[in-house]
Amino acid sequence: MNIQIATKEITDVPSYLAEAKARREALMGSRKAAVNVAERKMLHDRISELADRLTEMKATNRSLREQLDEKTSIIRAHEQTIMSLTASDEATEGRRPAKAIITDILQEFPGITYAQVVGAGRSVPVVEARHTCILAVHRARPDLSFPQLGAIFGGRDHTTILFAVRKMEARLG
Repeated sequence: MNIQIATKEITDVPSYLAEAKARREALMGSRKAAVNVAERKMLHDRISELADRLTEMKATNRSLREQLDEKTSIIRAHEQTIMSLTASDEATEGRRPAKAIITDILQEFPGITYAQVVGAGRSVPVVEARHTCILAVHRARPDLSFPQLGAIFGGRDHTTILFAVRKMEARLG
């Protein structure tokens, strides 16, 4: 295999160097253009990815705001219940406040505190004291509904209060 290379005689060095420089820039320019296209594609892909993540974050933010609004409305409802209970304690002259009834009953249960009765504890002594207090308040304050009694006893559901009243009434006969 014969390869022939055409040689060019260099007569003028400065013009040859200028020609070589122009050829090099032409080649590099096309490479730069190819690099720019690749960089643009990479940047476009990255921007698209970031836009997708932003959309996901906005959806998550919207969902979290809805959950926060729901929880806030629940808290406001509980606050109104507590305020109505406080107002009903003040408005019912001649009736003892529920807390006073509870503290009187707790004297029969040494070692059990008011905080334990309205708290989340489920040990047998605490539950016995709590159920006794629920029945006592229910009988002393018939103006209070089961949901109101639930709010007094640590935010318990009205069915829990109903269960405690029925259990203690059945026990007492």
